[in-house]
Amino acid sequence: YKNSGQKGLTDLAFASGDAQDFAKTLKKSGWSGGHIKLLTDQQATKRNIEIALESWLTKAGPDDMITLFWSGHGFPDPEDPEKVYFACYDTDVSIPATGYRMDRVRSAVEELGVRNVIMLADTCHAGKLITRGDDKAIGITPYVDSLVKKKNVPNVWIFMVASDVDRKVIEESSWSHGAFTHCLLKAFDGAADGYQSAGVEDGIVTMG
Repeated sequence: YKNSGQKGLTDLAFASGDAQDFAKTLKKSGWSGGHIKLLTDQQATKRNIEIALESWLTKAGPDDMITLFWSGHGFPDPEDPEKVYFACYDTDVSIPATGYRMDRVRSAVEELGVRNVIMLADTCHAGKLITRGDDKAIGITPYVDSLVKKKNVPNVWIFMVASDVDRKVIEESSWSHGAFTHCLLKAFDGAADGYQSAGVEDGIVTMG
């Protein structure tokens, strides 16, 4: 981070490696390099992220799949905790708007009209990607329960996040990744195939 050391913003040992290894996993799964946009460290400025989400991604058609992976810091606006931001490389946390608001990341993807979306976030407070800014102080589980009751679940949108709205996440040197990414990569590499007899061991890793 450009402003590491200011207002509690610290460099992360493994966030870049998280993203790089996830990109490798996509390629191993058959994604072409031209369909992957990887932004790490100095490349991951707010401007570059906006261009990737709001311009580069527009080539995706309605029947394509968008997979968004984020590893890094997340932080709430101290003046308005309902506004939660991803910290970009050039974010100044004393000016929260220099980060990328989580609900606006989701809105940017929704505007594309793509039906198949997977959002993966290894960052503190990432539950805000799911609950959004208009749901005051609500955790993921009660929010999802309310969607089910209203029959308002987005069609073929999958969210997997490392923490609830009010929680922090950890990274660990023995994993060389954040805890969430460590488990995610192991799962995609086959460890989730038939895990604990929850499904058939058939070479296919399902959401379950």
